[in-house]
Amino acid sequence: MKQKNLAVEDGKAATDAEAAEWLKQDNEEVKEYLYSISDERLAPLCANAGIRMSVFPHLYADGIVLPAEGFDSNSYINDVPLMMLTGSSEFTFFGCTDPYFETIEDTDQKAAAVTFTDTYGSDFYRVFNTQLSAEKMDAAYNSDMYLVQVNYGGQNSASTIPLFGAFHGIFVPMLSSVNGYSTLYDFSAAGYQDMADKYNAYLKNFLTTGNPNGEGLDVEWPTWTSADKQTLILDADATTASVTTANVFKSNEEIISALDADETVTAEQKDYIIKNIMNGRWFSADLDAHTGAADLWASVNAQ
Repeated sequence: MKQKNLAVEDGKAATDAEAAEWLKQDNEEVKEYLYSISDERLAPLCANAGIRMSVFPHLYADGIVLPAEGFDSNSYINDVPLMMLTGSSEFTFFGCTDPYFETIEDTDQKAAAVTFTDTYGSDFYRVFNTQLSAEKMDAAYNSDMYLVQVNYGGQNSASTIPLFGAFHGIFVPMLSSVNGYSTLYDFSAAGYQDMADKYNAYLKNFLTTGNPNGEGLDVEWPTWTSADKQTLILDADATTASVTTANVFKSNEEIISALDADETVTAEQKDYIIKNIMNGRWFSADLDAHTGAADLWASVNAQ
């Protein structure tokens, strides 16, 4: 469905392309027009973003909080110790709940298609959240970077959460018993709570000193560098947390190679999932270029 173009609707331009050029002008006329648009008209334009930045590009390289050059910057205004966290199944909320899977009648094929989407979509998303950002920054960032991955609930976890796995936000119940995920899963289990206690001990140290390590912690959380890509891994069984360190780095090229070789879904299913579910995401630029998926940034059609 074609997204409304307010600038065209309001007579500021005749076509979408002309509207885009007009809106990019740095002048008072454009500024006044943008400030004049009501919330009621703006909000529906960002519907169904689903981590598609083309619908709601909410990272602004303002030169204050984020460098004007984005991650291509060689200097950082706020060069302070940094902690980056991800779940191992980051894409499940956004990909594995897609209505497409309800069209697959065969139960085994449907399960395989969901697993395929979780496996590769989550690999792209988790490394985008942490590993690839750290790699990009490492040469120019002077302060220590600490990366953590929560495996709890995921495919290889001692405690699995059906469908959602180690989802986007799996860490939130570790911070507070009042959260938006309490109806999704019972996080009161002793194992999850033990994991929460351990993570919060690291977090307290980090917020206090800039270093997550301190007395009473059995596992030393190493800094992440391009030369030694170590990440803290959190998991738990029913009663006890597991805290380890490991190199969980993958390049986009490695993920794409594995995805291309995967035969767990039909060629038709793979093509649809890649070009209609994984496409246009925060993490999918390399995949979209590889497969020729539609460039949603160049389109006003939100999917």
